[in-house]
Amino acid sequence: MYCLCEVLDCKKYSIDKPVAILEDKQIIQKLFGLNDKWLNMFNIDSRLMTVCYESLDGDFLRFIVVYDYEYFCSDNEVKEAIIYHELGHITHPVAEKEINHQAEIFCDQNAIFHGYVSGIRKVLFLLSKMAHSLNNPLLIEAAETRTKALEQFKAG
Repeated sequence: MYCLCEVLDCKKYSIDKPVAILEDKQIIQKLFGLNDKWLNMFNIDSRLMTVCYESLDGDFLRFIVVYDYEYFCSDNEVKEAIIYHELGHITHPVAEKEINHQAEIFCDQNAIFHGYVSGIRKVLFLLSKMAHSLNNPLLIEAAETRTKALEQFKAG
């Protein structure tokens, strides 16, 4: 069952309608196919298990669903980087189970534009760590591609 944890400030995040952050471990576990045991075994940071859904509720533009809200808020740089990244999916959507490196890079850049380069750097480090822990070539490629794009973006 989900818990409504936070409603983002429309002015701060430059959004037309509110976006809510929900905590729902069950839906995240189902979506990613991981539970607490697997997260611990592979040392996966649950903040990476965050998704953004279009809202069917007329009061909200989107819902950002997190695994563990308290932990999600434990590092403000990471939290804000993930929020701005997820909001980037409004203009750069990626379908479920689709891999779109360019859209992910644009979303990373959205966080960077809003001042969270160090947060994105931390997120990409955690993604790389998780990818190697899982020995997942697609995740490793995604982490490397996004990290290279970050470095090129900063240099340019």
